[in-house]
Amino acid sequence: MEEEIKQFVDELKFQLKNLYPDKRISATKEKELIDKLRELINYITYVEDSKKDGKTFFFKEVFNNLSDILGGILDADKLKKMIDSMSLTQLLDIDPEGTYVKEYIVFMNNLVESSYATKTTKDLEKFFSNINIPEIIGFYQFMYSKLDEISDFLFKKPFRYTSNSIPKLIDIYGTLSGYYETFIKLIISAYGLVYESKPFKESEFKKLSKKNFGSIIKLTEKILDFDVFRKPYDRTLRNKIIHKDFKIDYNNRVIIYSSQKISFKKLLIKTRNILEVLGSIIYIYNFISRKKLQKAHQLLITEENVPIKYK
Repeated sequence: MEEEIKQFVDELKFQLKNLYPDKRISATKEKELIDKLRELINYITYVEDSKKDGKTFFFKEVFNNLSDILGGILDADKLKKMIDSMSLTQLLDIDPEGTYVKEYIVFMNNLVESSYATKTTKDLEKFFSNINIPEIIGFYQFMYSKLDEISDFLFKKPFRYTSNSIPKLIDIYGTLSGYYETFIKLIISAYGLVYESKPFKESEFKKLSKKNFGSIIKLTEKILDFDVFRKPYDRTLRNKIIHKDFKIDYNNRVIIYSSQKISFKKLLIKTRNILEVLGSIIYIYNFISRKKLQKAHQLLITEENVPIKYK
């Protein structure tokens, strides 16, 4: 359980980095949060065990107890503000800084909304939390441990094209491109789950992973509004980076590879976009959480004395 709590805190830090770049969790605050989460889990466990023994809990009672554990930070109004801050309108009121981040956010919002329409939300959430597949584990571990550092580098202002920054930029693009391949498989699986009623099977994901990536990318052609996710990925460039088969022309500010060239600025934009592509997974959690909070808020203001129903 301790490992799951730590993973959740890491995920929260990552969400804050993406949604609220100016927010940071200090080491002291992180420890406080871990302690609070441990207390929350103990209370929730108590509720679950008591429920099995036939005890009835009212929504307002549980909500107030949870709020007390968190330091009294929640009430109906604060909950509503939290929900509003997670709305699509609020998230789209951002500076894309040369990226397609708004399009990525809309896509993930539509995926979650469709999952509610097809009653596959629980399966979608479970799928993206699956930690039994090494490839997915590695993908999330990378996001939680490295994306803050990479984001700070890519979005620093001004970005200077130097003999130090360009090799680092090239390496980052190559690294992110590798994780991009896992992202594509995740989205293909999620699309099949939500839009085609295909339950997720670990064996099918592994089978997908064995395919040539060119054929995997081709599978995304059936996914509506997915073109924007393909834009940052250059398979030839990624392969040349892996094999160190490219030249850097600092005078003309271009990278030459396989009879092609890409400007430093264009590579920076591509790399920023591919970072945002990987990070867009987190919006799935954001929008699912928003839905849950909306339901909780509705119960709190209209059905305060209705017992919680367990399905």
